[in-house]
Amino acid sequence: MPCYYLPDISDLQNRQFIIEGEEYHHICQVLRKREDDHILVTSGSGILADCRIVKIEKKLLLIEITNRNTIERSDPQIALAFALLKNKHDSMIIEKATELGCSMFYPMETERTVRKNSFNQQNKFQKIAIAAMKQCDNAWLPGIKECSDISKIPQLMRQNGFIPVVALETEKKRSLSEIKSQFPKESLGIIIGPEGGFSPKEVDFLANTDVISFSLGNHILRAETAAIAAISQLSGFNYNLNREYY
Repeated sequence: MPCYYLPDISDLQNRQFIIEGEEYHHICQVLRKREDDHILVTSGSGILADCRIVKIEKKLLLIEITNRNTIERSDPQIALAFALLKNKHDSMIIEKATELGCSMFYPMETERTVRKNSFNQQNKFQKIAIAAMKQCDNAWLPGIKECSDISKIPQLMRQNGFIPVVALETEKKRSLSEIKSQFPKESLGIIIGPEGGFSPKEVDFLANTDVISFSLGNHILRAETAAIAAISQLSGFNYNLNREYY
């Protein structure tokens, strides 16, 4: 069943809500839903609800919740810091990592970042995350921080409860699974560099701020591939520890 995003349903005091705008258009004009049809709605904050369409008007519709499920966010959580990429490849990172259960994103600029942050970049990433969340019938919308310089990322991650770890081509021994084995119940924040990798100065900075480095293997990966591979590995590890992991 297609899923729709309506933060308002987190209000447990009400059972009826209004849907308008893009979601209204998709429900009524694209899928041609009718009164008494049922739709699945997510709050993005832990609630999935089965809803009945009570009334359809010209620019809005009224829904009523028939069944509301509260879904706890699984621990440990996963965060991802990634350098802005050209050709919208960083949008792919947001989309796929959201599908894989990433709970927090930290867009960042590095010395070798080829695209600078724009005024509405965070809003664009937010829309992509919402679409990915709906596609997967997910009850949780990941947070997306403002774009920051790499020098601020380790501290920001630690403030949010994540242990920062970084994928480096120069790391030949330690794997991500080995790090996770050391911290099985801790939330990790993965840091992925730009195309061309981190500069020597940035590698030194990460080492001097106690960011643990790991290798993704012997293949040369594009930045977006490295991000998706790392999130996949970490999500799979968490699932093997807890088969209820979401």
